[in-house]
Amino acid sequence: MEADYVLVFVSGEQLNVESPEPYYLLRGGGDESKKQWFIRIAEEPLGKYLHADGISGTKHFWEN
Repeated sequence: MEADYVLVFVSGEQLNVESPEPYYLLRGGGDESKKQWFIRIAEEPLGKYLHADGISGTKHFWEN
């Protein structure tokens, strides 16, 4: 892959607990639902990374 940039997106929720340090719960719900737009911006074929439903990632998506 000849990339100039790599995007790492982390989605988290701050927990409301009494503590001197903030606590966060990391899980889904972020921009993974917009992956088809990232694929389009990269000018890659959608079918290479997404199944026909336009949401589910192909084996290539998850392994690369």
